[in-house]
Parts: sequence; C-alpha cells; structure tokens
Amino acid sequence: MPAAEQPEAQAEDLAVFDYFMRVNDDATGELITASTARYPFNRVSSELANCCGASVDDEPVDMTGAVMPVKWAFDLQKQDYNVFNSSIKTGTTWSYQGEETVFGVPTYVYTNEVPPTMVDTLEIPTSAIPGEDKDAEGSTVLDEMYSSKSTYWMEPVTGQIIQGESSEFTTYDLDGEQKLVKADYTGKSGNQESADDAAALAGLVTMIGTTLPLVFAILGIVLIVIGLLLSRGGDKKDGDAAAPAQGATASV
Repeated sequence: MPAAEQPEAQAEDLAVFDYFMRVNDDATGELITASTARYPFNRVSSELANCCGASVDDEPVDMTGAVMPVKWAFDLQKQDYNVFNSSIKTGTTWSYQGEETVFGVPTYVYTNEVPPTMVDTLEIPTSAIPGEDKDAEGSTVLDEMYSSKSTYWMEPVTGQIIQGESSEFTTYDLDGEQKLVKADYTGKSGNQESADDAAALAGLVTMIGTTLPLVFAILGIVLIVIGLLLSRGGDKKDGDAAAPAQGATASV
C-alpha cells in the first residue's frame, strides 16, 4: 500500500515524499555522502507528521514540530521557521533576513547555522588515528561531528527554494579534538529554468486564491511542486559540491 494511502495519512490528509540525496566529489566522482528520508507532511503548511514510516536512512524519526526541508509552506511569512535537518534528525531555526530578487523572482532570504553536533560514532583501530602510535593495539571510538551553514532564497507564495547555498563539515573527533575529516563541501543549487517554473506556479496559486477557495486546488498544486522538485538541478563548484536530490518520489 502506498504510504499516502495508509488510513492515518488519509485521515490527516497528508502527502508523503520519499527523498534520496547523494553528494559526489566534482573532480573525482567519488561518493562523499548519501542519505534517504521519508517525509509525511501537511500539503499546505509543509509541517511534518509522525506517521506513514517517517524516517531517515530507514531509521524511524519523530519529525513533528518541523517543516519539510525540500518544500516549505505556502504563503511564507517574514519570520523564523523550524525546518527539519536530516543529518541531526531534528528541526533547526532558519532566520528571516530580508527580500532579494534572484533569477528575476522576488524571494525571501533565510539563513541557518548548525554548530558542531554529534550525530554518530565510529570505532576504528587506534593505530589508524593520526597522532596515535602506529603499533597501538585495540580500537577507539570517535565522535562523528556535523556542522553546516546555509542560505535559501525562497519564493514566498509557494514555499519553493529558488536558490540555495550550503557548506557542510563533518569530522571524527576524540575528546573534542578533530582527528579525521569525513566530508567538507560547499554546494549551490538553482537555475533560471526552475526559477521561471516557480514564478509561473506562484502566479497560478495567486490566481486560484482570488477565484476559488484554495483548499479545492491544493492537491494539484502539490503535485506540480513535487514535479518541479524532481526536475530541479544543482550547480557544482570548487570540486566539493552538493548534488541535487536523486530518486525522489512522492505520493499525495
């Protein structure tokens, strides 16, 4: 049974978005990191719900209280938003910074910073840790520490990301000291074609809002938005780039 056809999803009128993301080194093609997520969300507010197999990397996660990261609410406000971060598996604050036109589209600008946060551990041979005796026996558990800085330019009528810039840094630390680097990359997404599509969709939503109750058209709008998400590409730069979502599916 498709996730969105589960009785709980239908009772709460939820859509479900299955998301797959991978990041490859632009120079070598080597995989840097990859992850999957399932986001059950309210079609209008994009608020996440704890049902229908909500998960990150196939591990159940309670996402309630946060907004889906790949598509925010319709009718965005000039305020802060609590947006889910799949790396730390909780919501983080995105702060409103002002207005800016990007690719000819008026946008609201939001920024986010995640300080170094432990997300996992890694047990490796002690001899493999830089600075340790190469003849050392046994193993040592390192803390996996994740941090990021991001800026999104959002189309406010539909809640779509017109442009995004993010840098992420993940290390393995021992007693607060960095020992190994897992990932260090910067990514940028957004292009003129996607921006034009978003602007056209914003015009459609505005027209519907002035002629019909929005609730009658919301399902079709969500389908269009999801279609744009599946086709949106990202621009790689400096050899360390965040690739766009791949393999994403949705059921509404």
